[in-house]
Amino acid sequence: MTRISFIMPSFNRAGFIAESIESVLAQMQADDELLVVDDGSTDDTESAVAPYLDRLRYVRQDNAGKAAALNRAMEMTSGTYVWICDDDDLLLPGAVDALVGAIKQSGADMVFGQYTRFRIKSGQRIDLGTGYWPDFSSGSVNRHFLEDMSSHHNGSLVRRATYDRLGPFDTGMLRSQDYEMFVRIALSSSIVYVDRDVFLQRKHDGDRGPKAIKHKAGKTDAMWVNFDRKIFARLRDLVPQAFFTSMFAGPDDTLRRRAGLLQRACILARHGWWDAALDDCEQASAIAADTPLHPLEIATCRRMSAGKHGFAEMLAKDTTAALRALGRKNPLGAAIVGQIHRGLFWRLRSEAPGDKAAALKVLAKPSALVSLLRRRLPRHHRAQSLPADQSLRETIPDFATAQDALREWRAAIGRA
Repeated sequence: MTRISFIMPSFNRAGFIAESIESVLAQMQADDELLVVDDGSTDDTESAVAPYLDRLRYVRQDNAGKAAALNRAMEMTSGTYVWICDDDDLLLPGAVDALVGAIKQSGADMVFGQYTRFRIKSGQRIDLGTGYWPDFSSGSVNRHFLEDMSSHHNGSLVRRATYDRLGPFDTGMLRSQDYEMFVRIALSSSIVYVDRDVFLQRKHDGDRGPKAIKHKAGKTDAMWVNFDRKIFARLRDLVPQAFFTSMFAGPDDTLRRRAGLLQRACILARHGWWDAALDDCEQASAIAADTPLHPLEIATCRRMSAGKHGFAEMLAKDTTAALRALGRKNPLGAAIVGQIHRGLFWRLRSEAPGDKAAALKVLAKPSALVSLLRRRLPRHHRAQSLPADQSLRETIPDFATAQDALREWRAAIGRA
């Protein structure tokens, strides 16, 4: 029986793929396999792979995108676990043993570690550090995955049974196909974080994506925004509110539902869906309106403005007008808006640390936003301790509440 199927989809990475292959082969055992799927490369990728054909399998297909390459690879491999490897990044020594040990010990559906970035300059490897990394000691890992891209395939080991249960990669996702699958995993599966660097992410100026949407490295963020929206439109339309309510435990179901609405709003806002997010905030403001926001709800509201892609939409005229209307609805609405903008202040500081002029320039654009930021929260809606019978805590969500949604999700991929 095959232990791990290492899968490496590739497109025009002749200059990098050999080093990536060697980093995998160095950690493989006799019962592992490595399959390279060449997605119609037009460079010398086939020649670069040729010296390793005695230790891996190589298959070539017409260019159809990474998701199509992954689906083909899943059909051609049989490992109990699947490790999807990028063709330009490098596994770090000991990574395989660490993740295999973690998945066996925990029984989780997926385990993952972090990474550090590098760039080659003048023949020297320059360490660029990890950059932003979530604090997985706070809140469920599933929540972190829904709020942000908290892992990469190259740092993740997943049970094949999990992929089989969730269905194929979405070939309509020409970018963000890894995040689309991670969102499905977060809605349905146990995930464990391993606190160590697992791979080195190479930063370079080469083209990204399949032929259909090939783009320069500097355009990657714009591509992510467009395809992430498809993911979260599906999440908004299919996943029931009960799933988000189940992300909180506590004796008061009413407060759990309010916290769940704010949590869904946070997920949508961080991915640019501020109109849908504010609909959820408005619903939340009508629930237990005389009960102050719980510290977990305050933290959730503050995270709304901290997404990679939702910041510009937050500053749009329609969004600021909707925030102003919510702030005037009732004291709880004012409290929700106030905490959202506390998060905005943090975001502005992190975007331009120490540059007050730059922050003021941003704030000067939407007058409605400025007026909200200057408002003082009603005294009884400021952060405070709640009685024990109104306590909340974050917990692993109830995956059963999303099963019907995931069946519809899989059906939608099949129809595409």
